[in-house]
Amino acid sequence: MVHHYTNSLLVMSASPSCNPSTPEALLRSPAMTPGVVLHRRADRSLNARFLPRGAIRTRAVAVCDDDVALPSRALSFALALFRSRSRSGPAPPLVGFFGRAHDLDPARREWVYGARGDRYSILLAMFLLLPAPLLRRYSCTLELAPARRVVELAPARRSSPAEPPSSLSRAVGRWWERVTRMEWAPYVPHVRRGKG
Repeated sequence: MVHHYTNSLLVMSASPSCNPSTPEALLRSPAMTPGVVLHRRADRSLNARFLPRGAIRTRAVAVCDDDVALPSRALSFALALFRSRSRSGPAPPLVGFFGRAHDLDPARREWVYGARGDRYSILLAMFLLLPAPLLRRYSCTLELAPARRVVELAPARRSSPAEPPSSLSRAVGRWWERVTRMEWAPYVPHVRRGKG
């Protein structure tokens, strides 16, 4: 399945030991598979998956965790949606399967996950299809520096989904309000999206 849709694979290993047990020759065979580029890194930054690497030569990039298995119909739908959105508007398409909504709980003054089917504040990067130029925009612009800082802090907060309001979260919130004016609509297979 991967072979059918893929020009090349960029595999990033971010385990502390950099997984030396997987021989690179195994990843490069058989000859029918797409070209594989392997980056073994001790850096565990979640932002590393969005670096604009020289090995990327395509217009679109699929970012996918190693433990995510999507049905072929879902992948076909994501690619079709990505192509149609790429042709239909000025905003770059961002297609994903794992959307989340956040709301501010005024009583506790904390950000909490919201259960909504009609709007999302984030797409988790477990699977994400995006235009390659967004990698540079995310990784290299000052505009998105607050978002990168939030991602860097994320592993420390995984035990609690709530984040107290801070100047950083307010900055990301203001940035998100600007972004959501664009048409970046995630597809979540089990949720029907409404207009609004």
